[in-house]
Amino acid sequence: MLTRCLLAAWFVALAGASPGRSADFFLLHPNDASPGDRVTVSYGPTGSVQNPRRFNLYLVRNEEADTVTSPKDARLTPLGVIQIGEKRDGALSFIVPELRGGTYVIASSAIGPCPHRGICGPAFYAASVGEQIVPQYRRRMTLRLRGDSVWPWAARYTWPLGVLIASAIVACFVVAARRTASTR
Repeated sequence: MLTRCLLAAWFVALAGASPGRSADFFLLHPNDASPGDRVTVSYGPTGSVQNPRRFNLYLVRNEEADTVTSPKDARLTPLGVIQIGEKRDGALSFIVPELRGGTYVIASSAIGPCPHRGICGPAFYAASVGEQIVPQYRRRMTLRLRGDSVWPWAARYTWPLGVLIASAIVACFVVAARRTASTR
């Protein structure tokens, strides 16, 4: 009886496996960059069966990647669309946006239905890169942004912060001008 249960559990686990999606990953070059630098993302399949496909790509901080479950998450920074061809090739170049320093990884969202009758795995995928990744790929799967802002939150709010500072300066000049005019 125990043998039958173990055999049944093994078949259920095998049927639930997602061979297509688990083999997809993206490589970055160069791996060290600053905002404004050009970086290229290339497709790094290891026996994947889901080509050709298109993916929306995003940057996400490595330490937050495991908690991102949707392409609508505000922690994602959109990069563009990568087309994976018949020869499992594909690349996307982008200019690194204004983000705080740290380590980032690629998150992906498949565009369109799975062409392989449901074996493609999840439509959205984000995961941190750590010790679970083969060492030869680990460094190439991350993007390290140099430096960090004095105010780490400022990179995301540069425009509103600039307007606020400019408004405060103008208000100071107006107050100073009124005080000068009232003392005459």
